[in-house]
Amino acid sequence: MAEVLVLVETQDAGVRKASLELLTLARRLGAPAAVVFGGGDDVVATLGEYGAERVYTVPAEDAQQYLSLPQAEVLVELARRSSPAAVLVTSGPEGKDIAARVAVRLDSGIITDAVDVTAGDGGVQARQSVFSGTWLATSRRPGHSRHHRHAQCHPPRAGTHNPHSGAGGGGAHRRRARRPDHRPVTQAVLGQA
Repeated sequence: MAEVLVLVETQDAGVRKASLELLTLARRLGAPAAVVFGGGDDVVATLGEYGAERVYTVPAEDAQQYLSLPQAEVLVELARRSSPAAVLVTSGPEGKDIAARVAVRLDSGIITDAVDVTAGDGGVQARQSVFSGTWLATSRRPGHSRHHRHAQCHPPRAGTHNPHSGAGGGGAHRRRARRPDHRPVTQAVLGQA
C-alpha cells in the first residue's frame, strides 16, 4: 500500500483538528505518514491514535525562520524517497503556498480547496466545493502520462456533462451540492508518475 504524506500543523494545545481530519482521510488512500515540525512524544502519540503508521519529525526551529519553504522542502524530499499516492496539506494561505511549491518541485498535479478525497479507478479523486458551496466538482489527476500532469474535472455521474465550461478543452463537470456547507479541508498534491 502506497504511503500518503500528511503535513501536520500543531498549536500550543497539540495537533490542529484539521490535521487529524487529514490523517483520517489519508487512510482511504493508503498508509498515512505524518510529517510534523517539532512536537514531542505526546504529539507523536496523538498522531498514532488517529491512524499515522509512520511519523516523520523535523526540528521546529527550521520551520520558524521561514513561512513555508522548509515544510515544502521536507515534503519534496520525502515524496521523492517514498513516491506517495498523495500529499495532503491543510487548506489555508500557508497550506496553499506549501502545496503549490511541492507540486511545482515534483512536477505533479495539485487540487486546492478539496472537501473530500477518495481512491478511485484512475487514482486519487478529490471533491471540491466551488461557487461558494453551491456546486461540487470531482477532480483527479488523469493517467500516468508525462503529458497529463494537471488536475481535471470529470463527471461524478452520467448526464452532468457541460462541454462549455472549464479550461483545457476537456470541460468541467459539476453537480449540485446536497449540502452547501462544505468547507475546504485539504490541498491534495497528487502523486508523481
